[in-house]
Amino acid sequence: MGRYGSIKLFRLFGIQLELHFTFLLLVAWVFWSSWQDGDWRRAIWSTALVLLVFTCVVLHELGHCLMAKRYKITIHRILLLPIGGMAQFGHIPRKPLRELLITLAGPMVNFLLAGILRILLGSPWEWVYGDFRYGWVDLLYSLLFFNLAMGIFNLLPIFPMDGGRILRAILALRYSYLASTRAAVYVAMPLAAGGVLVALLYENVSDIMALLFAFIFVGGQLEYKMVKRSESLRGRKIGDLVNRNFITLRGEVTIGKTRGILEEQPSIEVVFLEERGRLRMISRQRFHQIASRVPADDSLLPITQSAQTYLDAEWPLQLLSDRFREDDYGIFPVLRGGVLIGILDTRNFNFAGKGKSP
Repeated sequence: MGRYGSIKLFRLFGIQLELHFTFLLLVAWVFWSSWQDGDWRRAIWSTALVLLVFTCVVLHELGHCLMAKRYKITIHRILLLPIGGMAQFGHIPRKPLRELLITLAGPMVNFLLAGILRILLGSPWEWVYGDFRYGWVDLLYSLLFFNLAMGIFNLLPIFPMDGGRILRAILALRYSYLASTRAAVYVAMPLAAGGVLVALLYENVSDIMALLFAFIFVGGQLEYKMVKRSESLRGRKIGDLVNRNFITLRGEVTIGKTRGILEEQPSIEVVFLEERGRLRMISRQRFHQIASRVPADDSLLPITQSAQTYLDAEWPLQLLSDRFREDDYGIFPVLRGGVLIGILDTRNFNFAGKGKSP
């Protein structure tokens, strides 16, 4: 299981598909609630519908991802949650037309699936007014209406849903990216809040819908903050944010000597150990966690780790949006001209852009 409770399934077109463990709880709940009256056929039918619905959700997200790959955008994963799917991109393109095409690709997949089912099944209106028997025809017609509903729902101008992203892309043709994002968020706030109220007040609207709109409301605020931070970093280099609170030690340094150095210099955050021309490192926090259980005359070397990834001080900060995702954040040595000048703690930043689609 992944760091945040996700389960890796398989890859589609090179894109990792992951399932959050709470999705399994949803499937179990659907089966149990449908089986309460002892109707096995209804329970199996309802469970099959949920699985098919989320297959369509995956195809929706895959539409976004395949269009994004045309523009050389890194796709970290597609994550399935009980309230929908999330495609996690390395970054969101700043070219409005590209964002527009990537965003439209998802709902278009749903409309295409609905069209195919319409051709195969015929007019749905006879089914709407007919008998519901929990058969495979009922299953496919339900799937047809779901794809129509999902395609239309995602086009609502509620950021960060697809409709909100489309609105931002259109606004960005004339205004700045940050101003367009702010406007899209302001449009979305009352609509998302209204969605939560409607879902809570009317009994025939699922509580999951209230949770979904609440998730969208919060998600819009968080992404706006992320865009503000990203905009503040535009044009800046890694060297601009380098942290120089480190020390480099050489030779057979002991745990006790290192502890003494850290006590004398409380500002030091990372200790580097140069060993055979390569750097090994350990943070102050990690050192104190381990050193208390190790004899003072033991060597520092075994508790350090090799510095595998180096950052160049001249690299633009926005490059990190493609190189790192949340699970990869950490402390990295920063070089200028091959010389160590400091460290960058990428855990302090949220560089990764996330495309989301309920």
